[in-house]
Amino acid sequence: MQTIQELLYARGLNPQAKIKMVRHKIQTVNLDEKYRLEYDKFLQYQSEQRKPFFEDVNYIVSFVGEDSTLSRFIGVFEIVGVTNLPIAKKTTYGEGEYNFLYEMKKLDEFEDLEDKIVVDWHNPISWHQWLQTSNSGGIVEVRK
Repeated sequence: MQTIQELLYARGLNPQAKIKMVRHKIQTVNLDEKYRLEYDKFLQYQSEQRKPFFEDVNYIVSFVGEDSTLSRFIGVFEIVGVTNLPIAKKTTYGEGEYNFLYEMKKLDEFEDLEDKIVVDWHNPISWHQWLQTSNSGGIVEVRK
């Protein structure tokens, strides 16, 4: 079984870069619907973090959580900057507060894979993992 890591590296993502995989899923909000209907707002949500989870990270490989441990690939984003807010703000979808606002730039070279690659995210409680050392990422489906 091919992994998302192998696929992205073969397509030019630098394996020496610091890369995290991120799985978006909230019990109280349908993030798949938000991703499809409010894309800009969804990207705002993705950039809001309570802690500096993306400190010294070059890229995030982003997924939307589906049923069970399945996760659908939605893009690769370069971290280009961060603002550390002096006062926490309410997150876009209201499930908490954030102190770090990351500026991200979507990489177009992976756009043809978006919404098509589904991986097994072995530990759905762990919403972010280092791409290079994760045991998640086995591709279980390629959608048309």
